[in-house]
Amino acid sequence: MSASTERKLRKDAVAAGTDRKTQARLEEERKNKKSKMKWTIGTIVAVVLIVAILIMGSSIPYKVSTAVTINGVKYSAAEVNYYVGSQYVYFVNQYGSYASLFGLDTTYGVSGLADQEYYDGQTWLEYFTDAAIEQMTQIQAFCDYANANGIA
Repeated sequence: MSASTERKLRKDAVAAGTDRKTQARLEEERKNKKSKMKWTIGTIVAVVLIVAILIMGSSIPYKVSTAVTINGVKYSAAEVNYYVGSQYVYFVNQYGSYASLFGLDTTYGVSGLADQEYYDGQTWLEYFTDAAIEQMTQIQAFCDYANANGIA
């Protein structure tokens, strides 16, 4: 093959985009685009995971989720826990050192209630939760009565 024919073939390959330099540049661009896409997706996934961890680690789900509904009024887990703690404090204040005679160990406070058995397989946490829900039901009944009769 003559030099002019080779030169003409190279010119045609460059014009058509099939020469080695053009192919190498296109392959490099594809690799860069693919790498950039992987980094973008990885970054988005990491940000979503961090946001999910921050939300779940915060008290937002605890304050927003409904734990109990009484007469159509929804109470969050935070509100229920407030009443459970209130019932516990009332019980301990009422019975003082005699609480241990009932089988209640007050050394761990409210956090230790789930591990202590109250009666017939029921735990102290369940006992105080039931008492709290009864109190919340009474309070809600008073509020409903007051609203129905225009009492402020």
